[in-house]
Amino acid sequence: IRMSAAALAALPLAAARRLVRHAIQLASGGHRAGGFRHIAAVLALAARPQGTGRTQLPGLEVRRSFDWLRIAAAAPTYAYSVSPTVPGITRIPGTDIAISLELLENPDTTPFRDNVYNSQVGCLDWNRLSGPLELRNWRPGDEYQPMGIPAAKKIKTLFQQARIPVWERAQWPVLTDAESIVWVRRFGTAARVTAGIESSRVLAVGELEVR
Repeated sequence: IRMSAAALAALPLAAARRLVRHAIQLASGGHRAGGFRHIAAVLALAARPQGTGRTQLPGLEVRRSFDWLRIAAAAPTYAYSVSPTVPGITRIPGTDIAISLELLENPDTTPFRDNVYNSQVGCLDWNRLSGPLELRNWRPGDEYQPMGIPAAKKIKTLFQQARIPVWERAQWPVLTDAESIVWVRRFGTAARVTAGIESSRVLAVGELEVR
């Protein structure tokens, strides 16, 4: 269950308590209603001026990120690192997304031209890639230079600029070659390996929803 922290904090106290109690019931599948102490802790988190923080409830975790509060069962995170098959589809553990990789030979076609800077499909110059590919989750300290950005940036900074909640970041996929990060979900391809019209072999990176 997600809700606006500012909107919750602006409610009259009695209404805010009822809303939080109802959200706890929904998040727990109707098994918990939330005691007074737990509800007060959620309201205190919503009232904080800074946009981060968390509190534990029985069987649930409440997290604050930017203006969002999220009440949910504490989900495990998975550190993953796989060698993706080309062509092929690799599911990201703990999520409902998968990454597709497709190798295009001599892609001098309109769809390719339209997709070079498409936010849904990243196009990498296969001949510029170095060594084996690895698909893994984002790690603190990771940085790269996205296409169209004049300098390298930490991925954490990109998360903050895009206002991506902290609970979405742990499983966030990045694709690397032997040298560096070459693609990051939502932020696109790295400048040094982005395909152009002159590229004879192109690796198309896409995102799929899976259930």
